[in-house]
Amino acid sequence: MRVSETTEGDSGAREEPVVAPYKAFPTFKEWVAAPFDASIFERFELQLEEARATADSSVFDEVVTQATRSAAVDTGALEGIFETDRGFTYSVAAGAAFADIRAVKGATAARAIEDALNAYEFVLNAATRKDYLTEVWIRDLHATICRSQETYTVVTEHGSAQRDLPKGVYKTEPNNPIHLNTNVIHSYAPVVDTAPEMARLVDELRSPRFEAAHPVLQASYAHYAFVCVHPFADGNGRVSRALASVYLYRRPGVPLVIYADQKAAYLDSLEAADRGDYAKFIDFVKFRLIDSLASARQDIRAAAAPSVAKQLEQLAILQTGRAGLPHAELDALASYLLEALRVAFGEHVTEALVTPPLSTRNQVTQGDPGATPPEGMRKVVQAPTFLDVQIASAAPGSATSRRLYLPMVTRPGVAGPDLSIVRDGEVVLEAFVHDVTPNISESLRHRASRVAATELSAMLSDVAAQSAESLRSTGYGV
Repeated sequence: MRVSETTEGDSGAREEPVVAPYKAFPTFKEWVAAPFDASIFERFELQLEEARATADSSVFDEVVTQATRSAAVDTGALEGIFETDRGFTYSVAAGAAFADIRAVKGATAARAIEDALNAYEFVLNAATRKDYLTEVWIRDLHATICRSQETYTVVTEHGSAQRDLPKGVYKTEPNNPIHLNTNVIHSYAPVVDTAPEMARLVDELRSPRFEAAHPVLQASYAHYAFVCVHPFADGNGRVSRALASVYLYRRPGVPLVIYADQKAAYLDSLEAADRGDYAKFIDFVKFRLIDSLASARQDIRAAAAPSVAKQLEQLAILQTGRAGLPHAELDALASYLLEALRVAFGEHVTEALVTPPLSTRNQVTQGDPGATPPEGMRKVVQAPTFLDVQIASAAPGSATSRRLYLPMVTRPGVAGPDLSIVRDGEVVLEAFVHDVTPNISESLRHRASRVAATELSAMLSDVAAQSAESLRSTGYGV
C-alpha cells in the first residue's frame, strides 16, 4: 500500500534492504491522546442536519447512495486496480449504468466497483447493529469486496508473479512492501502475529471507550490499526476504508470517501501516523468527512430548488488557514473567488438560452455598494469589486430581478472558511485559501456552479411573477 516507484537513474545492484520491524498498532487510549478539534466538523454536521430537516427523507437517502458510489469507485482506484478521475467518479455517483462502466473502464474495473458497492451495502447493514463486529465479519467483508479478484501480484527474488487470492482468509506469507527510493521494507504484522493482533483489534473496537468516542476518532483508528496489521494477502486498503465507514454511516450518516487524486496526502498522513503523529491522519479523515458533509448539504439544498441544469456533487473546502497571509493577498484571492462565481453564472445563462424579450447582465464592477459584512468578516479593502447579476424582461411583460454579490474575507481568529461571497447579508459561497490558489479547484468550480444555478432559479421565478403581473395590468394577461 505504501510503495514508491524507483526514481530515474536507479541502476545497478542494490544493497540488501533495511527491514523496519513491525510496530504494533497503538491502543485506542493512546490514539485519542492525539490533538483533535471537532468544532469545524460539528459546524458542517449541524448544517447538514438543518438541511436534512427541511428535505424529504428520500433526498438524503439519494445523497448517501451517491456518496457510497463515490467511495466504491475510488477505493479500487486508490489501490491501482484501475484509473479514475473526478468526472468518472461523479458519473458513477449519479447512477451510471454498469454496462457504461464496463465500456469506459473495462470489465475488471466494472467488477471491482460492483464488489465494492456490495461491500458498502454489507457495511451499511452492519452500521445499524451493535453486535456485528467479529473477526468472522471482517473476513466476510474481505470476501465480499474482493469477490471477483482471482489473483494478486507478489514480488520474489525471481521477479513478479501472480498468486491465487484467498478470500476471507488471513495471510500465510509476509506481505511487507519495500520503499524503493529508501530501500526500506515496511513491516506489517508477521504471519504468526496476525490472528492475535486481529483479536486485539476487535477487542479495542468493542471496548466501552471506543464505542463512546467521536466518529472521526473511531473511523481513523479502525482504519489505521487495520492497515498496520494488513491481515490479508491483498485488498487490505479497500477493507480498511469500508471498515472505517461503519462508524461514519452511524454518524454523520455518510461513508469515508477518499478520491484517487487525494492519494498522496492520504499516504503521507498514514506515514505520519507510523511515526507517531496520529493527529495528521485523524485530521485527514476529519476533512474527508467535512468534504462529504458539505457536499451532502449542498446536494440537499440544490435538490429542493428548481434546477437550471444538472448539478454536480459539491466537494467541501479544506482548511489551510489564514495565518501569515498579507491582507492584500487575501483581498486578491477574494476577488478571484468572485470571478469564479461570475464564470459560473455565465455558463448557465448564454445567448443561446436567453432571447428577447429577456436580457441579462453578469459583470464585475469596481466599487463598494455599501453592504454590511456578516459578523466575523470584512470587506475587500484594496480595489473592492462586486458582481452585478440581472435578469430583465422588456414590455409589455416588464420585470427585473437584480442581485449584488460581494467578496468577503474572514477575520483572523474566526473558525471556518477563509473567503466568502455574500448576497443581501447571506453567505452563498465559501472557500478556503487553497481552493483558489494556485488555480481554482474543481471542487470550488462545482460549488460555484451549484450556487449560480440556485440563485438563477430564484431570479427567474421572480421575473416570471413580475412579468405575469405586468401583463395582467396592461391587459395582455389573464
